[in-house]
Amino acid sequence: MAANPLAKRYASLKALASKDLKSDAVSAELASIITLSMDFVRKRAKLVKLISNVPGKTYAMVALKTGVKTSRPINTALFDFKLTDAELAAVAAGTDIEKIPRPRLDQLLYTAAMSFCVATDLIGEGNKKSPGTFFEIYIGHLVALTLKVNPAKKVVVPTTDAAETDNTLPTDFIFDLGPGKSRIHMPVKTSTRERVVQAWAHQRVLEGMLGAGRYKGVLVVLTETNKQKDVSVVEVCLPGQWRAYQMYIAPMFRVYYLDLPKAYEPLRDQYPFIQIWPFSRFFSEYEQLGKAGP
Repeated sequence: MAANPLAKRYASLKALASKDLKSDAVSAELASIITLSMDFVRKRAKLVKLISNVPGKTYAMVALKTGVKTSRPINTALFDFKLTDAELAAVAAGTDIEKIPRPRLDQLLYTAAMSFCVATDLIGEGNKKSPGTFFEIYIGHLVALTLKVNPAKKVVVPTTDAAETDNTLPTDFIFDLGPGKSRIHMPVKTSTRERVVQAWAHQRVLEGMLGAGRYKGVLVVLTETNKQKDVSVVEVCLPGQWRAYQMYIAPMFRVYYLDLPKAYEPLRDQYPFIQIWPFSRFFSEYEQLGKAGP
């Protein structure tokens, strides 16, 4: 990624986030990356419609005007090319985010998140990890700003072996909201597929340590879209497996998506009632997440 125009900003973002995830400096660097990404896409790429096999959703990909490189699918109802740099920067800084109407906030959150992913796809230097790291920092920053606390990245796990002095469980984020409140265990993924079971498994370990409700599991995912060779788009979902994880491993308190899959919406109303919602909902209910108890 060293040769592309976003490399310097991306490296700076990682360094800043490791020091203080909720800082103004991270807000500014996120805004810079989003602006550069959107500028690259607007000037050098075009939109190509895809065949959507997802009822009620329309998808497209972004393709370079010169060359053959294309992006991952984007939801055309959520990715807004006309959003201004000021609007996107305000979202990156968490400015009055709870006052933005829900449909517009869905667009802002999704466009900002996907901007770097799309630009990186088009630059195409084989780096598949950076979009995931960017998304993790982006979500972690917004949540840290809202909760007013920086997260930890691992939890010390007690054992019966006195010789084990550094037994830790690595996680994406653990937000400790203070005495009398639940801690928030927040895995963050660009997509899940089969490996999502890790989020439930980590939640089970945390509940085994301190009991139900002390850690609330809140999974945040970007999308579950998959572009096929015939230029069609499907959502790869495993609702049956998710219900089993929720029943037999540990309950996740919330699952948030920036592009909520159609197949997962009914899980809210089917036992064991997995509460799956658009990520925009977090900003109106975050206080509930911190309340003690299951």
